[in-house]
Amino acid sequence: MTLATDIIIQGLVLVFTGGAPSPSAPSFIQFMAVGRIGGFPVIAVLWLVLIALVTIALSKTAFGRHLYAVGSSAAVAEHSGVPVARTIILTYVISGVTAAIAGMLLTGYSRQGYLGMGDSYLFTSVAAVALGGASILGGNGHYIGTVAGALVLTVLSGLLPALNLSSGALLVVYGAIILVTVAISSEAMTNLLSVPQRRNRKP
Repeated sequence: MTLATDIIIQGLVLVFTGGAPSPSAPSFIQFMAVGRIGGFPVIAVLWLVLIALVTIALSKTAFGRHLYAVGSSAAVAEHSGVPVARTIILTYVISGVTAAIAGMLLTGYSRQGYLGMGDSYLFTSVAAVALGGASILGGNGHYIGTVAGALVLTVLSGLLPALNLSSGALLVVYGAIILVTVAISSEAMTNLLSVPQRRNRKP
């Protein structure tokens, strides 16, 4: 669904723009991306607000509890009275809106928008989530961990020039993080599913 929607939207962008990038990003978006208020970067303030909102939403609201329940097991959540379809749709809507905001901020940072400008951040985002302790299989993790994972990867990418390593080395690190995380999550899920079977065995 994600890849198909991405292809459709990219095609619509090409039809709408004729393949020509925008001459420059609006001044307001540039200010939100690179501007400062009282010496503090505006984008850092926005990120702190987002961290607070997401943390509260995941830990203090019914939607957060429903999200973890659906991530753990949609079938069990549905039998427990959780509105599974509404939770999934709302999650996709929130994800789309935040991705659009990130795209606008990236446009302001680059001062120009062009097709595929966020493609290089695809594996970075997945690796940050995995490194932050979130389960790839769902139902476990927190946004604070994702923030920590993003900061670690940012520091790591900044060390590449000092270590005389290319960007390809960073891709290797991203892939290794994702593989290890998926392997750990799969092993944990296998052990969890095998517990009832071991308990039901007769001595």
